Formats: sequence, C-alpha cells, structure tokens
Amino acid sequence: MIAGNIPGRTQTLSLGIYQEVMMGDAEFAGLYALILFVLATGITAVVHVIEDRIAEPSGRGRG
Repeated sequence: MIAGNIPGRTQTLSLGIYQEVMMGDAEFAGLYALILFVLATGITAVVHVIEDRIAEPSGRGRG
C-alpha cells in the first residue's frame, strides 16, 4: 500500500488533507498541508546540509 489508511487507526497526511477537503473543513486541511510542507522543507534542508558536509573534504560543496 503506497497511500491508504486503516479507518480509525492510521492515515497518511495526503489522505488526511483530501478527507478534510471532502468533509468541507478547509481550515483543518490547511493545517495538515502546512505540517506536510514544514516536514518536507525541514527534511530537505537537513539532507542538503549533510550532503554538503560529506561531499568533499576540501570544503567545496555542491555547485
């Protein structure tokens, strides 16, 4: 299962956003979207920092 949920037990954020929009709760869907955005941005930033630190010992990173 790539995206799915067990009713009452589990749910992915993307399906949570969809479900809230379908139920008419745009405010809660927006909160889910904000959480997903912050998580994705934070993880991407951390990965870039780690890549820069291990890319080249001479101090030159990407670019």
